Amino acid sequence: MHESIEPLRLRRAPVVRIYDVGETTVLVGPDGDAHELAGPSAQLTRAVLAFALAPRTRAEIIAHVEALSGAPLTDAAVVDELLGLLRRLEILIPATPPRRRAAGKRPRLLLGITGAIASALTPGLVGLLQQRGFEVRIVATEAALRFVQAAALEALVHHPVRHDLWARDPALPVPHINLAAWADVVLIAPASATTIARLAAGECSTLVSAVALSTRAPVLVAPSMNLDMFAAPVLQRNLAQLTADGIHVIHPGTGRELAEAPDERVATLGPMPPHPAIVDLVEAALRIAVTRRRGAEGPPRDDAAWDAIYRTHADD
Repeated sequence: MHESIEPLRLRRAPVVRIYDVGETTVLVGPDGDAHELAGPSAQLTRAVLAFALAPRTRAEIIAHVEALSGAPLTDAAVVDELLGLLRRLEILIPATPPRRRAAGKRPRLLLGITGAIASALTPGLVGLLQQRGFEVRIVATEAALRFVQAAALEALVHHPVRHDLWARDPALPVPHINLAAWADVVLIAPASATTIARLAAGECSTLVSAVALSTRAPVLVAPSMNLDMFAAPVLQRNLAQLTADGIHVIHPGTGRELAEAPDERVATLGPMPPHPAIVDLVEAALRIAVTRRRGAEGPPRDDAAWDAIYRTHADD
């Protein structure tokens, strides 16, 4: 067992299923398998988990346990057994190097949210985008703000959530043009059927659609709706039009549609993919766009630079 653990640096998983009560610690694995540890075993578990907030090797963990006990371990098997259990339950996981962002300015992402119920999950998407190195600002339709509070999003991005196409703001005299020029990439997630129809028709009655149709940056759209709506011929025609127009249409995932009644929710095609998958796609689209600049570093910063690569690369 020493050989399988020794080379690894282990850390506590971001999400664990643990609770303490009295002198007992209960560990639960992803499959629901529960293990109840009491007395010294619970104390050892708590000490190891606290120490493993940072990546640790087996040797470092044993040295830490010895330091806490004030005496060398005569038999490390008890620690090895605990480490094995914590790994099986996915409470300790192998540490991986942090994702490194390329040097230079942070890419600027304009997030558009619309009247799909998945807008309620926007804070999680914003947090992940920020973790992955994006500077995020948000525009919303009025319908989107029925599902999520603007104040909550503003606390995350430290900028106002824009929703008024005709707002009077000296900082943004023409909001849809100013925001369209600011963005290195535009992501509309979730994209409702209504917003998709607006984009397909070139209809700019909301700030979200006006920005998306005005920008020279890549635009990604993540449809999110129930299966029947997603499969509707008119919706499919609209998505085909967006694709033909050079907009990046993200394929939906399979999940439980929140708009359905709780006892009728079954896993179907239609909801937008999980947030990590969406961010992966955004990074890929931006990376491809930058590559088309033939070796230039960083995202384009002006209209001419975007004109050189976006929707005009048929001769590449």
